[in-house]
Amino acid sequence: MDDEAVTVIIPTFNREAHIAQAIDSLLCQTSGNWKAIVTDNASTDKSVEIAQSFAERDSRISVVVSSENFGPVANWRKGVRLATTNWIKLLFSDDKMAPNYLASFSEAHKSRRVGCYYAPWRSGIRVDPGWMSGFRYVALGCLPGNKVSVSPSCAV
Repeated sequence: MDDEAVTVIIPTFNREAHIAQAIDSLLCQTSGNWKAIVTDNASTDKSVEIAQSFAERDSRISVVVSSENFGPVANWRKGVRLATTNWIKLLFSDDKMAPNYLASFSEAHKSRRVGCYYAPWRSGIRVDPGWMSGFRYVALGCLPGNKVSVSPSCAV
């Protein structure tokens, strides 16, 4: 891995109905310069088995399983502590990334000083991007009216 590589943290807890779609969206990236860490928070469904089946097929994916549930934020932090790249992306286990997400990030990073990178996230709530005016960032594909929706999982 090089300085442009991204560790994608996929925190999960009982998401057997969704986790395959999240990991598939990572595997469909036009940039292959990533690795993934699925951090399971003591799931009682088949989330771990599904994630491990992907890890068996792709060495860039690892699965870390906790024996007890210590809450979502601690699970996110666990993934961050395990990351070995300069860049980290949270991909929640019920979300998907557009196929060019990581490639777009890489291009933005190469062309500018980027401290925080986010992309539009379509939900029922739209947020004016001015709230991030103190940050250096790149917003891709802004929604009409110069407004974007922001989710923690949209940030790298």
